[in-house]
Amino acid sequence: MYVSMPWPDTLSILLSNHVHGQGKSARLARITVARYVNMGIVLTFTMVSPSVKKKFPGYQELLDAGYLTKDEKSVLERLDRRSKQHKTYLPFLWACRIVDQAKREGMITDPIAQKTLTDEIMRLRGCCGELLGWDDYNIPLVYTQVVTIAVYSFFLFSILGEQFLDPAQNYPNNIIDLYVPVFSLLQFFFYIGWLKVAESLINPFGDDDHDFEFVSLVTRHLEDFTVSGCQLERTQDGQGVMMTYLLADIEEREIPALVKDTFWDSSSGEELIMPAAQAAFLLANQFSFSDDASINAATPSV
Repeated sequence: MYVSMPWPDTLSILLSNHVHGQGKSARLARITVARYVNMGIVLTFTMVSPSVKKKFPGYQELLDAGYLTKDEKSVLERLDRRSKQHKTYLPFLWACRIVDQAKREGMITDPIAQKTLTDEIMRLRGCCGELLGWDDYNIPLVYTQVVTIAVYSFFLFSILGEQFLDPAQNYPNNIIDLYVPVFSLLQFFFYIGWLKVAESLINPFGDDDHDFEFVSLVTRHLEDFTVSGCQLERTQDGQGVMMTYLLADIEEREIPALVKDTFWDSSSGEELIMPAAQAAFLLANQFSFSDDASINAATPSV
């Protein structure tokens, strides 16, 4: 499930590299695509994570956080009245339209770059779809009920089965050899512990301490930052713009120039220093795949 979580950093790097120009139109295209993708991610998180849903219960909270504009909010509300299906796909559609527009206006000069950007947007859309799939199709409830009932029933009957007979009754062959049921206690700790671990893994999208930190991931894209020579606006809640804007809005002057580094005049760099015993072991145990190769002049074979 964790590998299905979308990370828009790669898209931001591609936007900075393939959408050329530092004018208003090019900068607006890069930032808007990044915002739309983050909007789609947050809309997905609100559907799978209760903690994110509490943070953004409606479109107004997304508007206050800077994810939406008033016009975009009106479009989403109008579509909600027409259909009750989720609208997480819509921001990704808007992002693809902006990429196409940037290609027509000459901000993207290479068709391969346009396809790369579109493919990355669709990959993030696929990650959001996988999260929705994991959320919709959980482990069947009957499985968890059977396991829970079986474990608790086993220990309920163990309370009776592990008890010793009363020595005062003088039952025949009644010799108490153990006063503390050590093995039964170990069974209890292990079985109940495994059951609790399994219960916590059923829904990793919850708001418990051991669940996925969706709020921290959303906050990561809203951290304050100031790029050298590029001060970006803060949102109304004072949290700053999305973190992915940092990569999407880097200017040319903020990219280091090509200079000779420390290893320019060195062909192999400094030798790795290691203990003498380790060096002797490596030299004595060198192995090559050609050591066991048998070569025939007529038919080479390995």
